[in-house]
Parts: sequence; structure tokens; C-alpha cells
Amino acid sequence: MFVCLIVHKVFLKEHLTLTGLEAIISKKIAMNLGHLQEEKFKAVFPNINNLKTERPLINTMEIPHPQWMARFVSAEGCFFVKIAKSNTAKLGVRTELVFIVTQHIRDSLLLFFIYKLFWLW
Repeated sequence: MFVCLIVHKVFLKEHLTLTGLEAIISKKIAMNLGHLQEEKFKAVFPNINNLKTERPLINTMEIPHPQWMARFVSAEGCFFVKIAKSNTAKLGVRTELVFIVTQHIRDSLLLFFIYKLFWLW
């Protein structure tokens, strides 16, 4: 969500103003481990205190719709076919279907519901 907001601000050229740049930095601080860099940013941009944005917490108990899952994975995951050598396969290679979704540990509940969604299908 924050990445989309940042890209939109850059598209509108808001990053060229001090206010726009501070708004982008406040979004960066709210993302994943950005809070670890907060003091460094405050040293350069002292007004950042007023702009800090809290990261929304996902408290849903289910995946809203399969199409939501498709959009989420297109931004936060991938699906690929892995081909590797194998001594036991007739053709000398084996294939694996790999599905990966990554999230911060604080979103472990969301990952659990994604797992649950695929387990039930």
C-alpha cells in the first residue's frame, strides 16, 4: 500500500518539494524495518515527527476473495517452475512447482490465512 502511495507521489512530481519528500520519507519509516532508520531521517528532516504514518494492521480472519489473492501475490509473491538434475528420475531432471509469498513477521496471521486458503482448496 505504501509503495503505491510513494509511486503516485513521484508520478505527480510531489517528491520535488520538501513537503512531498517528507511525506515519502514518513511512509518509508512506516514500512517494515524503516523505524530502525527513523532517527537518521529525523536528523536530516526535523519535521518528520508530524508526518509519521502508522502502518495499518491487517486483522482480517479470512481472505476476502480469490481475486484479492491474485492481486496480492502479483505484488508480494511469485510462482515458478524449478528444474533440477536428478539421479533418480528417468529423464535425469526433476521439476518442482514453487509458490512464494513473503511478508514481515508482524503479518504472520495474514500468512496463516493464505496457507489456510490453499489448504482448503
